[in-house]
Amino acid sequence: GYAQADMRLTSKLQVRFGERMERTENALTEFDPLTRAQMLASPYANQLNPVGTNNGRPLTLAGMKYMYESQPRVTRHSQYHNWFPSLLVKYQILPNLEFQSGVNKSISRPPIDNLTGLWSINESTRIVSAPNPGLQPEYHKVYQTRLAYYFGGRSPGQLSAGIMQDEAKNFIQTFDYTP
Repeated sequence: GYAQADMRLTSKLQVRFGERMERTENALTEFDPLTRAQMLASPYANQLNPVGTNNGRPLTLAGMKYMYESQPRVTRHSQYHNWFPSLLVKYQILPNLEFQSGVNKSISRPPIDNLTGLWSINESTRIVSAPNPGLQPEYHKVYQTRLAYYFGGRSPGQLSAGIMQDEAKNFIQTFDYTP
């Protein structure tokens, strides 16, 4: 839900404030493929690429179907909710000169392929890429101040200068680990 109010306190001073609430629920269903060790013990063991070529995956469609469809799919769940307040103050110094200042909270959600998908195991380079269904969003608190001069007449436009600070946390990052 969302609520917002605009108030003109004087002829030169205006205030806008609001609050937004968001609830996010994820149910991510994905394959749970057999590992290379499980495939080596399967009826398709003689149909696997050697390590270092195509990550040792099966060479046939039947082998791929066995690898990816012999186990039930896995559903991973995550959920979170957040409140996002905002406040903006505008002061009209002169008819064409305005000062603004505000603060707001927001989030940036992770891409879906960071939450779900297949594990990729490259045995030759020893790199494992894995999704993270528990990945939380990035959180931002943004402070902004701006002074703007608005041109009038036949070619309207503006000249403005602003300062912004973004206090961000919970950055989504990729890590490489070595044994």
